[in-house]
Amino acid sequence: RQYRWGQPRATYGLGASGAVNAIVTLSILLNPTGTVLLYFVLPVPAALLGGLFVLRDFAGLYDNQSNVSHAGHLGGASIGLGYWLLMKFTRLG
Repeated sequence: RQYRWGQPRATYGLGASGAVNAIVTLSILLNPTGTVLLYFVLPVPAALLGGLFVLRDFAGLYDNQSNVSHAGHLGGASIGLGYWLLMKFTRLG
């Protein structure tokens, strides 16, 4: 059987990286023109860095050898995006 997002894994993911991605995504969406110091040294525009992280996780979905839960990262980023949309279009903002 061919799967759309790579083959199913025999192991499960555990960790807080999805929650961290939700917070980082929300922070970038709230301040897209900000600057992030990559490795505390290299200044990178926040929107560019966020886009690269999301692209890396989409590409990682197809890497069957990876031990990283890229779907968990993307799930966290989608929660951050959803909360930002909720803030923007409701009275929470």
